[in-house]
Amino acid sequence: MGRPFGEYELEKLLHELEETLMNYFGAQNEIKLGLSAIIPEKPQALIYLEQREEFRALPFGGGFLDQPYILMMEMKRCADIRNIFTAIQKQQDRRV
Repeated sequence: MGRPFGEYELEKLLHELEETLMNYFGAQNEIKLGLSAIIPEKPQALIYLEQREEFRALPFGGGFLDQPYILMMEMKRCADIRNIFTAIQKQQDRRV
């Protein structure tokens, strides 16, 4: 039996987002270490995540289950990768 309809496309979208986030946070890390001066554009899903956290509100009206599934998956992936890079930065700060 095959995978559910759209699962491949969603995974492909999330993988592309993950690569974009890795490049974004990697560039932020390089800027912090003085290795680069190029400021990358912040991914839209990360902007949505930060707005949700700042205002403590969901992006669209309704409750949690009324939110677009793909957007929620994107924000989850953003939060996961941001947490990884935050942990890496904390370790780097301890070494310095």
